[in-house]
Amino acid sequence: MLKIKSYPDHIRLDRNESYSFLNEKILSEIKDFNSDALSLYPDLNEIKDLLAKHIGSKTENVLPTHGSEQAIRLTVQSLFKKGDEVIMAAPIFIAFTLALKHIGVIPKILLYKERKGSFFPPTTQIVNLINKNTKGVVLCNPSNPLGCSISRRDILKILKKTASFKVPVIVDEVYSEFSGTSFLDLTKKYDNLIILKSFSKEFGLAGLRLGYIVANEEIIEKLDDEREMFWPISNFSIHTLRVLLKHKPYFKKQIAGVVQRKKKLISFLKQRSVKCYDTDTNFVIIKSKNHKDIIQEFEAEKILVSDISTHIDSGNLLHDAFRISIPSEKDFKQVIIILKRLF
Repeated sequence: MLKIKSYPDHIRLDRNESYSFLNEKILSEIKDFNSDALSLYPDLNEIKDLLAKHIGSKTENVLPTHGSEQAIRLTVQSLFKKGDEVIMAAPIFIAFTLALKHIGVIPKILLYKERKGSFFPPTTQIVNLINKNTKGVVLCNPSNPLGCSISRRDILKILKKTASFKVPVIVDEVYSEFSGTSFLDLTKKYDNLIILKSFSKEFGLAGLRLGYIVANEEIIEKLDDEREMFWPISNFSIHTLRVLLKHKPYFKKQIAGVVQRKKKLISFLKQRSVKCYDTDTNFVIIKSKNHKDIIQEFEAEKILVSDISTHIDSGNLLHDAFRISIPSEKDFKQVIIILKRLF
């Protein structure tokens, strides 16, 4: 089991959490929970209806999950088996690597490329590699941990090639609200496309553990059957979702605020000739030969940032790299003060 340390008195900029999104009004509405519901089994049809309305889809094309991590494990372990040929663009969110390893799949890894200070997906290589033996393609868009995006033109190339072989394409879109790009609409055209979503990043509720899968009805039914759980989502999660969806314009403003602070942070770093990478997410990547010392300096100030220099399946892409989640408006000044001292 993975062990995750707790740092209750630290500012956590190491896990890409949208930790400052909820205001008092929304919190008050969330707390206004009918305690009688704690004694009742949840109505999953209601949450399917809420999610379908949220994304403009049909209820039969949506499956709620216990966070995106369950969505990842459920899709990977239901659609693939030991020895299957699965193509994976890497580096990727480690949950995919662990899920594939659990069932004995050794993926065909295609590394992202770095050109002129930016990362790019290996789209051409993916398309060329797909053949009658391919059993699946796994992608993150935007990428975690790199933060770059696959273009609509490129995903269409992948979908057209995989569709001809009836190969499922799994796309994790947890960060899509920060990029402003989603391929959800393509699930209506391509029966082999499976989109994974979450309320952790765009709504700032990583602790709620609420995610969902969007795909064609046949795949959704298969995944639901494979899960073999009657009630995977709690009544409290359903109640919270009702509250969140009433405040969608507010959350869009919070995302816009993160994007603006990210631009400020990138501009500050570039003015100081710091090697950094803009992203389509809520974090930035910085490279420095002294990255371990810098991480320790932040921790001395009770701020945690993430060492991604040894991220699995990353080749040399993330050598000397660390990642900073975009801080809240309140914490932003403190981060800048520390960076001024370090660079």
